[in-house]
Amino acid sequence: HRHDLWLDGGDKAITYGVGFTYNRKNGVMKQSGGDIYDLNFKLNYRTGNFIFTNNFTLNYDNSWNPPVSFKEFAETDPYYPKVINEKEPYYLENFAAPIGEGGIWYVKEANPLHNASLNHKNSAYGMSFTNNFLAEWNPIREFKVRFKFQIHRTQGINELYVSPFHSSQQANTIK
Repeated sequence: HRHDLWLDGGDKAITYGVGFTYNRKNGVMKQSGGDIYDLNFKLNYRTGNFIFTNNFTLNYDNSWNPPVSFKEFAETDPYYPKVINEKEPYYLENFAAPIGEGGIWYVKEANPLHNASLNHKNSAYGMSFTNNFLAEWNPIREFKVRFKFQIHRTQGINELYVSPFHSSQQANTIK
């Protein structure tokens, strides 16, 4: 869902506006989504043949991802029922099969439900600002000079923590 608030005012020479936006985005998978916050400021100044405009936007984005990706659920063999087995919670199937001369092949089908039940963190935080400035001069009706300038900065942090009990942290080896 999204919420917007915009206040503006002014007169013939100066107009201004201040706005705030909140947007909740729901992810496709359970425990995924994010929040977006925007703060906007707009100022217009007109005098004679000159127009000056400044638009400033500050954005904060916070998003989180599910403990188990859609890919992990989709790649799990549909042959195995997706339940948590108390004896072997890490895997839906776990057995060893001989290969070649003295080799052993380990089959370990990860259990996405077990992985989803573990502590995790997979999130991103970001902040950006943009400032747009425009100066315009109209000495005569048929002639116009414009100057545009923009400053933009973005910074973000991604955090990922996977439990040591997650099946991706278990050894899958061929001896």
